[in-house]
Amino acid sequence: MQEILFCKAACYTLILSSVICGIIRWFHMCKPYNLNPSYFYPSRKFVTVAFLAAIFLVPYLFHSESNDTWLYTKTYFLFYFPVFGTVSFRSFFFGVTSKWVRNYLLLLIVPIPLFIYLFVLACIGGNYLEIYGFWDDIFYFILSVILAVKLLTTTMWLNNKIMDFVRGEYSNENDFPLGFAKFVVFIPFAVWILSLVVFFVDSRIFNACFFLFIMILQLVITCIILHPQRQECEVMEKNIEKNAIEANNVTVRNNPIPVAVKDNIEQQIRDVVEDEQLYLNPKFNKTVLAERLATNRTYLSVVFRERFGSFYSYVNTLRILYAIKYLEQHPKATQVEVAMNSGFGTTKTYNKVKKLYEAGELK
Repeated sequence: MQEILFCKAACYTLILSSVICGIIRWFHMCKPYNLNPSYFYPSRKFVTVAFLAAIFLVPYLFHSESNDTWLYTKTYFLFYFPVFGTVSFRSFFFGVTSKWVRNYLLLLIVPIPLFIYLFVLACIGGNYLEIYGFWDDIFYFILSVILAVKLLTTTMWLNNKIMDFVRGEYSNENDFPLGFAKFVVFIPFAVWILSLVVFFVDSRIFNACFFLFIMILQLVITCIILHPQRQECEVMEKNIEKNAIEANNVTVRNNPIPVAVKDNIEQQIRDVVEDEQLYLNPKFNKTVLAERLATNRTYLSVVFRERFGSFYSYVNTLRILYAIKYLEQHPKATQVEVAMNSGFGTTKTYNKVKKLYEAGELK
């Protein structure tokens, strides 16, 4: 009896904390970052839904002794973490493209109906699935591994991006949250491995302890992500109380930037960056541009987000277009020559950016 109460209490605690984290994640956005939530909190909507998804564990509170409900409960996180980890990484660090969404939805054609089927049986609270026994475990394990392959691929992409940034090959990507990426890169996959252990151990007590571990983990992550994990925040925090004043003497902290000011900054950017070809300098960055235009970096960042997508995509698109023309004019040029003459620090960076450009993912 005490074992059942402990398991139910752990499940209830996880559900309650998840709902609270979901509500906090949705409504709480630090100022002044709430003025541009799509940039500073790109995964806010998805993470909110991911937290609230713990509500689907409710059947375990009412039918904890049902074999069907128990199978559904211990299977839940086998599907949850590959989906949550992959989508959250893609949306926060890479941006979710329509092509990627289509590919991932195709991958979920089988798991989603199966999840709904198990959820219905868990709500009924019977023992209909007893006849399958061991084969059920193997089937769910294989499906989970298929989803986890996508998670592992995304994890390795992110880890490679971290390594590139550390080595300086993404030196122009000022908004990449390196510290946060290092902290979270392996968490989803590691927790998925742990969920496999819980699944095969088949212990309700072990599962309850796993629930409590997940609760603590999500509380820690919630506290971290409430503050935007962007390097641009450091600049805003330094300038927000000081000299964030532009042409018409309005402050970024209290008022949005007037359209006329944005238009003026946009034109200055195009005149300086494109006409003077500043992008051909591998060390060209937003600080250099801000000094060249004698404007505030915060204003500059806002204009880039709204008019160009990002500094990184704008500058590297210009470099790729220049590289294409250069190659047309010098058909015998090596990759090293093309990269060096087009503003890329290394051929590896050139190849990475070229692939992103050709795939329509240079954002």
